[in-house]
Amino acid sequence: MAGIVVKPRARILHGHDWVFSSEVLKVFGNPADGDVISLKDGKDRLIGSAIYNSKSQIVARRFSRRRATAIISFCKPSRWRWTCERI
Repeated sequence: MAGIVVKPRARILHGHDWVFSSEVLKVFGNPADGDVISLKDGKDRLIGSAIYNSKSQIVARRFSRRRATAIISFCKPSRWRWTCERI
């Protein structure tokens, strides 16, 4: 699974659910916008799963503190489309 490694002082390590572009240490696996990605700290520990958006200053929005491959099952189709359009 593609993902990002966050810098040591990233807000997500202190409870925030967003990763800002300035807090990214490394991107791996070539994620596309809208992909579910893994979030890792500098010691390669998983800190959650997020939706990736390279076109935003908020490059990742965490939706789980565990590994997840998709969030479609959590949403109704109409709600999923609405969410994707705003990410």
